[in-house]
Amino acid sequence: MKITGQLMLTLLLCAASISSMGQKKDIEAVSAAHRAFEADMAAKRFAEAADRTTADTKAYLDLWLQHALHGDSATVAGLPGLLRIGVFNYRHRVSVEEAQKADYRSFFNFLCTLDLITPKAFASTGFTVEVKKDTAMVKATLAGNPPTAEWPYVCAQKQWQLNLVPMLVLSAAQLDKAFAAQLMPPNDLIFLQMERHSGRTPSAAIWRPMVK
Repeated sequence: MKITGQLMLTLLLCAASISSMGQKKDIEAVSAAHRAFEADMAAKRFAEAADRTTADTKAYLDLWLQHALHGDSATVAGLPGLLRIGVFNYRHRVSVEEAQKADYRSFFNFLCTLDLITPKAFASTGFTVEVKKDTAMVKATLAGNPPTAEWPYVCAQKQWQLNLVPMLVLSAAQLDKAFAAQLMPPNDLIFLQMERHSGRTPSAAIWRPMVK
C-alpha cells in the first residue's frame, strides 16, 4: 500500500494524540500519588506514607535503621551527620524490645516524628507535574521556607512512587557543611540538642549496637 502525504500526516496526528492522552493519564496518576502522600504526611500517617516511596527509598531507610540497630562505634562515627543524628536519637529514645520489631515503616515514622524528615516540606499550596517515560518530577509551591520543592517520582509495577533518596543525600551534605562551620564538634552539638529535646543526657550506650 502506498502511503500518501495526507495519510502520513493523519498517522502522525493520531500518534501525537495517543501520546498526549497517555501523558495526561500519567500526569493525573502522579498528581493523585503526590496528593495521597501529602495527605498521609499531614495526618501523621507516616508509616502509610513510607509505603508510597520507591524501593530505593525503602532500602535507604532500612540501611539507616540497620546502622542504629547493629552499627559499632567506628561505623557510626563515620556516618554523615544527618544519619548520626538519627542513629543516636533512635538509641536514646527507643527501647530494645521496640527496636527488635522495627522496619523501614516504623523507622520512617520515627524520623518524621523527630522532624528529621519534616512533614511541612510536603504541605504544598499547589504543584505541577512533568512526566518523562517512567519518571516524573513534582514541582511544588510551599507556604514556608524554602518556597519551592521538587520531588522525583518513579513508575514501578504500574504505581508512581516518591523517591526521597536525593533529598536525604542532599540534606546530609548540607548539614555536614553547616557542621564544618561550627566551633563545637558536631557530635557535641548533636548530644546537646538531644539533651534539650529529651530532658536526658545521652549515655555512652548510644555508641553501642542496640541488637547483637
